[in-house]
Amino acid sequence: MGGKSSSLRKIDLVENLGENSGVSTSDYHRFGDQNVHHGSGIIIPELPHGTSDRNRPEKPLYPIPDYEGNNDEVDRLQLQHHLLRLAFGANFHAPVKDMLNAGVNVLDVGCGPATWSLEMATQYKKSMFVGIDMFRVFPKDCRPVNTTFYYSNILDGLPFADNAFDIVYQRDMCLGLSKRQWPKILRELVRVTKPGGYIELCEPDLEYLLLIVFVWIYYRSFYFGEVRGRGKGYARGIFINVIAVIHIQTALKIATSKGMDPHVGKNISNLLAEAGINNIQRGYVGIPMGHYGGREGKYMTDNFRELARQLKPVLLSSMKLSTGEYDQGVEQVFRSWDNNRSYFNVYWVYGQKPLVP
Repeated sequence: MGGKSSSLRKIDLVENLGENSGVSTSDYHRFGDQNVHHGSGIIIPELPHGTSDRNRPEKPLYPIPDYEGNNDEVDRLQLQHHLLRLAFGANFHAPVKDMLNAGVNVLDVGCGPATWSLEMATQYKKSMFVGIDMFRVFPKDCRPVNTTFYYSNILDGLPFADNAFDIVYQRDMCLGLSKRQWPKILRELVRVTKPGGYIELCEPDLEYLLLIVFVWIYYRSFYFGEVRGRGKGYARGIFINVIAVIHIQTALKIATSKGMDPHVGKNISNLLAEAGINNIQRGYVGIPMGHYGGREGKYMTDNFRELARQLKPVLLSSMKLSTGEYDQGVEQVFRSWDNNRSYFNVYWVYGQKPLVP
């Protein structure tokens, strides 16, 4: 990437100030001009406020512990990005290619390690890509010059002025936002989007994810440990289906009690419409689960294997399983994917902010 620019970007400025002045990088967007000028010539209006670790009115639901110091989770999220790009055949669905080539402001909400923003910035050099996340896992130094990243909790509101971005992109927030928080977040996305600009969202079928985590792992360990040999054929099939239904309902109740919306992927277009977005288009892709699905299936298996490993400490107590039962259940889930040629739906939706309120 070469040496640093002669004029420090805001994040660099605050990091340097913080070394000698006690300034926290969580507050860095309080510094500098209210409008930040970037090398591309694009100006991004900012609000003169920030967030801090000590003053956050709301907490996200993200279930992975110690995410900031967790390189394995960063690797998993990067793998997940490559999986989605492979499955979708592109990094976005909205008809914004010409806009990106011409040069626009793009916001990546909940950017994580910013793999999406980094790829897009490399491809569309005239556009400015801004990532925001409450975990500092995005790159600080080695990044394209048309990127910048903000450490901020979106539940406190986005630290940008109204109508600041031409394109707003957000995905995979189903495990981080409660059902109550979704409308608030979408209103913020709309607020910072320019009239006529696009918002694109991408969310998985959380209901099926819960089925995997709370039902298949528990049910299969239960089935192979206690049920085998107690029935045959049709009678055993009925018993298994009853057990599965019971645990599906239990999984949904657990998710709801934690504040999650198990149906957010399927309903995301309705939520976007309720937030005032027009010209909504939606779709989904079924991603194969298991090695039968080639590279996509392998990526999906690796993704869920790592997710299951990281969630293991949390789930062992709530599911009342031993380590051996949990591990056995996970492996049997993976084998069943290939046997049943399973797939996993991921939904996408985009729409435009009205030109006139």
